[in-house]
Amino acid sequence: MRSFITENLNKLALLESYFPPENCAEFERRYTAGDLYFRDAYHSEVDLCDVRLDGVHFEKHSCFSNADFSGGNLHGTSFGKRNLNCVDFSNCPLTGAIFQLAAIRSVKTKGVAVAGIKNSRGTLYGCEFVDGDEPLLWEW
Repeated sequence: MRSFITENLNKLALLESYFPPENCAEFERRYTAGDLYFRDAYHSEVDLCDVRLDGVHFEKHSCFSNADFSGGNLHGTSFGKRNLNCVDFSNCPLTGAIFQLAAIRSVKTKGVAVAGIKNSRGTLYGCEFVDGDEPLLWEW
């Protein structure tokens, strides 16, 4: 019982000391160190082009507005239940990425690999995707 309590207290301490990355360099540093879970990541005008963030989960309260992921790698990255406003994914592989329940408003997807994207119940300008819908591909 004592180990269970200690383990959960340690998890609670980690949650209380958590803070979201403030910039591209911090995203990269934390990803390289093995951090795959980012919550409360609200970023406007963020430049993450050419950054590798495969398998990252953007969790609770994460939002990207005017974000540039072009040329990066986002294989298996989860944007589920997140807001994406004016996001550039050009030439950034999104194979296996998750957009379930995501609210999408204007994304650029020129040259994107999209096999296996999960986008059910996500919305584009309020119109809901359903299972089996083709992934969103926009060029602007």
